[in-house]
Amino acid sequence: MKRAIGSLFVAPLLVGLCFGSLAILAWPIMLFITAILALPLFFVLQGRGWLQWWHACVAGAGCGLAFAALYWASSPAYHLEVGGIQNSIFFVGLGCFVGLAFWGLGIFRNSAFPHVAAKLPASMLLLLPLAASGAYFHHALGTRIGEGRVLVILEQPGTSPERSGAVSLRLADGSIVIARWPAGRDTVSPTGVCFNLLERRSVTLVDKVYFLLSPKFGKHGDDC
Repeated sequence: MKRAIGSLFVAPLLVGLCFGSLAILAWPIMLFITAILALPLFFVLQGRGWLQWWHACVAGAGCGLAFAALYWASSPAYHLEVGGIQNSIFFVGLGCFVGLAFWGLGIFRNSAFPHVAAKLPASMLLLLPLAASGAYFHHALGTRIGEGRVLVILEQPGTSPERSGAVSLRLADGSIVIARWPAGRDTVSPTGVCFNLLERRSVTLVDKVYFLLSPKFGKHGDDC
């Protein structure tokens, strides 16, 4: 049992290395979630005998989903518009990976849990299409930098930083789209100004959505 409890805290530390130098910021959050969610959840699953690899993955994904809910509740609306879904996919996938790492370190071939198979089950191959699907959607919902000229203001940003506005925008290829305009710039008229943009796929993966990032400055500031 000591091996399992210790692995609950070692697994997030190891997986947290994927953040590189930012691991020092991620570790406290991951350990906090482990202490308040993963640890009591482990005892619930252990009491029911639910300690197969998929139980650990689902439990880890649940912890990631709980953090995603906290992230949505505490982040500005414009930030969520730009990357909320993509970041949430990452949090859930990260939680699933931590759960799998915990299972390998603390449950697999642990004599305290004789009902867990001592050989890697073939069902773990299901992780490959699941991981591929998660990576695809995370990438597809990612952002890239573009540019375009604001034509018309369609909606002014609200006085609250939670409410963004909208503008009609001509992209470099000549197409006309609608872009979100973040609050905090309502004192500056963007009409006729070239902007750097964030461009990403919508959640449906059908249409692209655009967000004004910053005006283009410098020698070619009017070219877009």
